[in-house]
Amino acid sequence: MSSNNTTLTLHYFDIQARGEAAYLIAVQGGVHVERNLFEDLASDLKSVCPFGQVPLLEIKIFAKKASLIPEDDFDQSVALQYVLGVDEFRSGVYKAYYSGKEASAAKKEWKEGAMIQHLSRFEGFLEKAVDSDHLYLVGGKLSWADIVLYDALVEQAFMLEEDNLWSKYPRLLKAKQNVETLPNIAKYLESGKQPALYIEKWRK
Repeated sequence: MSSNNTTLTLHYFDIQARGEAAYLIAVQGGVHVERNLFEDLASDLKSVCPFGQVPLLEIKIFAKKASLIPEDDFDQSVALQYVLGVDEFRSGVYKAYYSGKEASAAKKEWKEGAMIQHLSRFEGFLEKAVDSDHLYLVGGKLSWADIVLYDALVEQAFMLEEDNLWSKYPRLLKAKQNVETLPNIAKYLESGKQPALYIEKWRK
């Protein structure tokens, strides 16, 4: 992320992946963010990235500007744990996708193993939601954790070519619907301005 007084810029590849969650957080909070999307990471930009990788941003800054960080210190730590848990989920499916195994075997192994563990865990977290009508992860209010989870679920369904992936996870389905029907996010989704999804689908 870079800024010049009033403008924030999100630098990322011309795909969704992890960069999209940060952008969705900004969209929901009405935070103006410009996107610098590219096919190859330029050497001058790479040189200022701490680990030579993008996204060049601190997603928590976006969440703070969007007022999506819980006010309570404990709730802040819980939300961060969920965000890190979602990142572990995403990293797991990327690792499975690029494992070098035959596509159908890798997909089957993921769907019958680690995917169930991750989705069941988040389904369980939502069972404890304060507001059963909205099913937010932390304190009965929308936070950055909900948007990060939403983005990972969208990507997961795309990769697996599973539109009905959530039939066994009714709370996750409701949580996903809650986020995509938020006025600001719904408007963005309807605009068709999203980058392409991360990687090609696993073959059936």
